Amino acid sequence: MRRLMATNPSEFDPRKFFGATVTACAMYVSHVMKLLVLRVMLLKIKPISLEAMYQRYVKGELNAKVN
Repeated sequence: MRRLMATNPSEFDPRKFFGATVTACAMYVSHVMKLLVLRVMLLKIKPISLEAMYQRYVKGELNAKVN
């Protein structure tokens, strides 16, 4: 708002004053929503022990599968 008033003091339109603010808020909300989605995705990952991972390698469950 201050930047717009300093660059063009003759123009007094509140919609233009808050245009940059609305854009910044939208970007922030978008960022927070992405973080929340990632958090939900991370909660779905269940940790397994090193021994269990070793057994999966030995059984061949983790071999690369090429179609």
